[in-house]
Amino acid sequence: MRSPAISANKIKDILRLKMDIGLSHEKIAQSLGLSKGVVGKYLGLAKNVGLDWPAARLMSEAELKQCLHVRRQQPFPYVRPDYGRLHLRLSRSGNTLLSEWERYKTDYAEQKIYRYTQFCQHYHSFVLRLGYSLRQVFRGGERMFCSSAVSAIPLSEGGCAHIFLATMGASRLAFACVAAADTAHEWIRCAVRALLFYEGVPRLIIADGSNGMVPIDAPRDDEMVRSFARHYGTSVLPSMLQDARHKAQAVLQVKFLERWIVRELRHRQFATAADVEAALQPCLERLNHHPFRHLPGNRAIAFAEWDRPSLSALPAQPYEFSSPPTEDTTAEALPPAAKGEPKARILIAESDAGMRTYMEQLFSNEYQVISAPNGPLALQAALEHRPEMVLSGLARPEPDGFDLLGALRAHASTSTIAFILLFPRLNDNADEEGMRAGADDWLAKPFNGRELSSKARGMIALTRSRRETQRSDERLRAVPLTILEGLSEGLMAVDSEWCITYLNTAAERRARLPRTYLANRNYWEAFPTLQGSLVELEYRRAMASRMAARFEYYDVHAQTWTEMSASPVEDGGILLYANDITDRKRAQEALQGAEARLSAELQAMSRLQLLGTRLLDISDFEPALKEVLSAAISMLGTATGTIQLYRPQTQTLEIVTSQGLSVEFLAHFHSVKCDNSAASGGAAKHGKRTIVQDGYLDYRFAAHRALLDSAGIRAWQSTPLFGRGGKLLGVLSTHFREPHYPLDRELRMLDLYARQAVSIIERLYTEAALREQQEYYVMVLNSTIDGLMTLDAESRFVYFNAAARKMLAGQGIDADSLIGKRFLTEAFREASDDESGLAFHRAARDRVPAEVENYYAPFGRWYLIRFFPMSEDRMAIIVQDITERRSTEEALRESETRFRALAEASPGLIWQVDVNGNAVYLNPRFREMLGVPLKDLMGAAWHKVVHPQDLPSYVAALDKAIRQHGRLLHRVRVKRKDGEWRWLETNALPWFTSEGEYAGHVGISIDISEALEAAR
Repeated sequence: MRSPAISANKIKDILRLKMDIGLSHEKIAQSLGLSKGVVGKYLGLAKNVGLDWPAARLMSEAELKQCLHVRRQQPFPYVRPDYGRLHLRLSRSGNTLLSEWERYKTDYAEQKIYRYTQFCQHYHSFVLRLGYSLRQVFRGGERMFCSSAVSAIPLSEGGCAHIFLATMGASRLAFACVAAADTAHEWIRCAVRALLFYEGVPRLIIADGSNGMVPIDAPRDDEMVRSFARHYGTSVLPSMLQDARHKAQAVLQVKFLERWIVRELRHRQFATAADVEAALQPCLERLNHHPFRHLPGNRAIAFAEWDRPSLSALPAQPYEFSSPPTEDTTAEALPPAAKGEPKARILIAESDAGMRTYMEQLFSNEYQVISAPNGPLALQAALEHRPEMVLSGLARPEPDGFDLLGALRAHASTSTIAFILLFPRLNDNADEEGMRAGADDWLAKPFNGRELSSKARGMIALTRSRRETQRSDERLRAVPLTILEGLSEGLMAVDSEWCITYLNTAAERRARLPRTYLANRNYWEAFPTLQGSLVELEYRRAMASRMAARFEYYDVHAQTWTEMSASPVEDGGILLYANDITDRKRAQEALQGAEARLSAELQAMSRLQLLGTRLLDISDFEPALKEVLSAAISMLGTATGTIQLYRPQTQTLEIVTSQGLSVEFLAHFHSVKCDNSAASGGAAKHGKRTIVQDGYLDYRFAAHRALLDSAGIRAWQSTPLFGRGGKLLGVLSTHFREPHYPLDRELRMLDLYARQAVSIIERLYTEAALREQQEYYVMVLNSTIDGLMTLDAESRFVYFNAAARKMLAGQGIDADSLIGKRFLTEAFREASDDESGLAFHRAARDRVPAEVENYYAPFGRWYLIRFFPMSEDRMAIIVQDITERRSTEEALRESETRFRALAEASPGLIWQVDVNGNAVYLNPRFREMLGVPLKDLMGAAWHKVVHPQDLPSYVAALDKAIRQHGRLLHRVRVKRKDGEWRWLETNALPWFTSEGEYAGHVGISIDISEALEAAR
């Protein structure tokens, strides 16, 4: 049992002890006699809504509970459908759980929804909570259930008053009146009153015979009811329900109505039937306007919405009896056969021995009974004896009644036998399965023996009628049935009395009724909903005038289009053709709808084009964005909105333009983080549009509820703005004053406006980047040490960088004075005939870069000049002062010349190696002494003239000197050209480039062989 909620005073005590005194949860719980969970719960609620103790102390009890109650409600994670209204909508023809799920998925496409399986499971759970009389779903205007109360109401003046009860299937709207007697005549009279009460005619009137009322087995009563049904264009099913579980369809609804009325009238005394009639009306009024417990509305509202629009119109005159009723209208049982005629045969196929014995005893006095315990024996008996009726109660796992029924219908000799299915268990789809299989009737066990006997008489008469019809149909079979059965159009033949004499497979499929049911049945009785429609008008005109008719008909119940035609035949009947053109019609409607949508989108595109044209004339950034925002707000039919720019440095969104919002609102949301705390932040974080259909139902925005209320905002959408490279630029948001979800067309147009905003923002960033780039280029050009000058297409100076200006200033020339002057003819005439002038003409003519080193006499300096052609015949000139370099190179050449002169004149062997020890220079003395060409000693080839015993130590010493950049002093033997080995003393030092980089060793080797000999 759920514990009662604590009082507001205790809630205040919890907040005071925690926020004011600072006690722990455990201390507060002990002090107030509560659990720690309750204490934590209310402290958490207060924290969630930002409630502190000074504010809570001033609140009344109602204000405190309202504050905590409203804020603590958490929305259901899934959008929950309105199952009550959905249950009622299933009464509309064509509506199914699948179509309702598709509608639910479309309505809440941007939110979390159930899958189809979950959707159905929750719906069935909801249905189980309904009363038994409300669980079944019936099509609007399809069925009216009627019966009589089990017990009559005694009258103080003598006699009793019988109560006739009726209720509509879809809405359960109730009707009751007093019947003078329990007869078919009174039943019809009360049914006429019920139809007048409902102001229309349903397709079926189902009369519950479980109370013994409506004895329609007698021929006279049967004809009376048929006449009543024909007059109103409906069908009467005067039988007990086949399946006990389906009592919710025909029995439980009227039983519920009976209990309601008996409860109201059981403690009252009535003198006459008129008093009872007067007391019934207030009871009905209260019942029909009493709200449903789990469904929206009441019976009267549901009737006006679901049943009333689908009812057929009442005829101009009410039904009148052809003859006055007699005193005794109770039907007598028809004998199974007249005197002298053989008894009719009944085949009982029942696997349960006890039930089989019971049915044998039930029918043995009036019929010839043949029984079989299983399907194969039953089929064999049916083929041998050809009974007038088969009763099958066979159960699985053996072949059941459906298998036997299929086998009988497959044989021409047994296809006309009437078949009653006895279901061994409850089956929700018994009527649908039985009809599809071709059964003529069905009952659920246990059943009423009297009811079964009554059905048996009707089924035997049906079999005899079918067999007679089968014999009379021989002339129709002369028609090439193969061709007729192969037609995709439904074909049906009726005689002059509108009796259906033939229908092909397509017609059977369209009618959704078995051929055996429709054969020899009156067309208007088989299809009562067509009475009073265009179909009846055209068909009767074709029958009367004997002229063909063709027309299109729309069935509001099935929501289908049919092309129909009627062609007279020689025997007085007509052939009826029907072709389903629903797809074609829907394609036409879709095309018309597409044209309308295209027209609307073209208008929107025109407005968008005008906006784009106006934006071209707006150079300022913020007014352009404001123009886009205003157009988007106008297109969506709202009044407020913002555009925010994304700041990647802080990962926040900042409002740059807005419309219709207060200063307080803009200050609060001026800068928001890219998270789920705001819709725009969530859109930026997840990279997709966020739509909040009702902000009051979304817990994420509970903290902003007061601010949203003051701004008049109930729903909003936020569309992220992405650049061409997928880079987040900002968010465009619009707000709505009522719960709202934009249409797909509006969202598509909003995407186009978002692209306009993206173009403007990208233009802003591009211009800023271009300015930064230009500033950077200027900085780079001014930072280079080389002079840069640019010429236009006429070879006039247009730009000098800082280095070029400095060069010119060193020669006493102001660079600005050269702007606009021609390069060779005005500014530097002396260069027109030297190498620089020739290189310039070559680069301008061939549009290729040119480079030249030139001595410019007026300045007395050397320059390296590079010419680079640019677009539009412009030219860039890069000038580098190389006077110092030229001087250095000249000195270096002189030094090298002296070195070579000394080396070649020296009697010693002078050599030079690189950093790898490879010879790069040898003086001519090597050739004279060794007798080997110098080219053959270059690189590592000099190793071959060194004595093998000395080579390893010499190479090691050389490598060490190279590694350490140190001095080399070593003795080594080499082979002279006459073959004699001579001792050389080598002395080498490292040498470096002008930049100080180590380049190898330079050394001299002197022949010391004679000195060594003398020393010995």
